[in-house]
Amino acid sequence: MRSGRKIVLEKPDNSSSFPEQELKTRIRQLEALFKNSLDGIAFVDTTNRIIDINNRFTQLFGYELPEINEANIDDILARSKPGTADRNFSKRVLSGETITTEGTRYTKEGRPLEVIIQGIPIIENGTVYGAYAIYTNITEQKVAAEELKYLSLHDQLTDLYNRSYFENELSRLNNSREYPITIIVADLDCLKLFNDTVGHEQGDRLLKECAAVLRKSLRSADILARIGGDEFIIILPRTDAETGKKIVGRIKKSIESYNRHQPGDLPLSLSIGLATADDSRCDLKKIFKEADDLMYRDKLHKGLDARSRLIRSLITALGERDYIAQGHTRRVELLCLEMGKRAGLSEKQLLDLSLLAQIHDLGKVGIPDGVLFKKEQLNNKDWQLIQQHPKKGYRIAMSTSDLSGIADFILKHHEQWDGKGYPLGITGQEIPVQCRILAIADAFDAMTSDRPYHRAMPRESALKELRRCAGSQFDPDLVELFCSVVEEDILPV
Repeated sequence: MRSGRKIVLEKPDNSSSFPEQELKTRIRQLEALFKNSLDGIAFVDTTNRIIDINNRFTQLFGYELPEINEANIDDILARSKPGTADRNFSKRVLSGETITTEGTRYTKEGRPLEVIIQGIPIIENGTVYGAYAIYTNITEQKVAAEELKYLSLHDQLTDLYNRSYFENELSRLNNSREYPITIIVADLDCLKLFNDTVGHEQGDRLLKECAAVLRKSLRSADILARIGGDEFIIILPRTDAETGKKIVGRIKKSIESYNRHQPGDLPLSLSIGLATADDSRCDLKKIFKEADDLMYRDKLHKGLDARSRLIRSLITALGERDYIAQGHTRRVELLCLEMGKRAGLSEKQLLDLSLLAQIHDLGKVGIPDGVLFKKEQLNNKDWQLIQQHPKKGYRIAMSTSDLSGIADFILKHHEQWDGKGYPLGITGQEIPVQCRILAIADAFDAMTSDRPYHRAMPRESALKELRRCAGSQFDPDLVELFCSVVEEDILPV
């Protein structure tokens, strides 16, 4: 063997027993194996200087042999200082050890590669003549493993830590030196109602907004995780109860600021519980349970108020959509009240009718504008979406005492006299009178107002259409009452 670009094997003294042609063939085979290996290979001398490299080494690290010939391989690839693990690895191999390890090596451009490194010494008669350094690129596997590990410990929606990470941290911190430890449990109020009304996509958006608000309110050492559909957990190491309460106050201020600066969005509301472990005698699992119980107590205390605020926001959002037929809701309400009086409804029935006229379409807040105001004919998917809104409105109304009294009317306001309405398919007098009145008033105003899908028709044409649908879509007696009143110019239209 000699220094230079190639390893030269001298012909042994007993070469008479080893045919020269066979020896040359074996040398060529070994050189081909070296040059074309799928792993990067470098041959170094006893001072760790590069003597030869193969093709794959050049592909991996970007170096040609003339650039690095006789350079220390650790200076080229490891960029480490004497005495470090990288240098000790080379030292051990050149002392005669065969070693396999993993590490980071750098390309000519400075890009890190994660590699399996095999150090194989060349030994003859007990003397080390050099060594092979073999590099297997595992960068992609390492990146994939790190991504998998990240995904296993993080919530995919919010990018916060998940329940698995939280439970691991709780076990790690138990009996640690991080006491006092405060735990905060925060639950997003009314998420189910939000999902039912405006859809899961918007519900997911609210969860992301909530995660962002919480993250901004915490310190760098605090641990924030989403451990359930609407539940967040915060671990505050080295934090006493008083400091924990200040952080809760900061969270509440951040929520207020969010709601103040997002007036068009539905409000963000959290129920919060806090508990503190003063020292290691306190089991953190019990502290978590205590914080969770306090959160539920807070939710029960504020539940109706949080739900009412959400519903008020939904009603506001519904009112903002009235721009498509300016004043539609108010006109329908006046028409309904005049009709209700002429039909002999009681004061209580008139109050219910007035509220129904204002919010009968509450379930539409979750339907995209592109469907509601579509100019062309609705497809089956669009129509199925539209037909869900009475049930959604019913669920919203039933969730609060303010509206539960008219929830049944909201559910039935698209039923038809002949049973071909939705969602129940009931007929005739089974349909509440408030719904029958609303159906006529709503249809009349829709026909006599400009909409994206039609121009306003004359009053006479609208009345003719109502009479045509009397006995099928509408209560025939109420249609005649409505038409006679309109023709007498009594209704405010």
